[in-house]
Amino acid sequence: MTIIRYEHTNTTNHQNDLAEIGTAALTKKVVLFASPRNHPEDRNDTNLPVLSALVEYEIPGVSTAYILFEEVLTAARRAREFEVTHVLDELIKSEKAFFSKERLSFTPELEKSDAYEVMASHKELMALNDESRKKYFSLLSMLPEGLDF
Repeated sequence: MTIIRYEHTNTTNHQNDLAEIGTAALTKKVVLFASPRNHPEDRNDTNLPVLSALVEYEIPGVSTAYILFEEVLTAARRAREFEVTHVLDELIKSEKAFFSKERLSFTPELEKSDAYEVMASHKELMALNDESRKKYFSLLSMLPEGLDF
């Protein structure tokens, strides 16, 4: 088993990379998470909650790789909502995506093996589909997806 921590760059890359890797033929499963709404250090962070994902990727003849996408996207602000909806659209089509109904604690400060263990410990998963996406999106935003002003 190999654990890879996705390297942060910018949100455009994050959305494109998660959508591409999440729907790749060798991807077996994607589990999406939402962080808590408040940071434990009580920072006033307008980006919270944030989206994280654990991608199970099969490397033929080698092993399974787990890719940690930690705190890569937010839907807490309307300006960033499209990035999340793009990823959800693509992952729903793949039929490989699930989400945890339980919030994921903040993992970037953990060693990658410990971060993997925290993510993998979430067992109560729901399949991500057209019907369940509203439930997942509600973990990321106080407003419904696609609300026009």
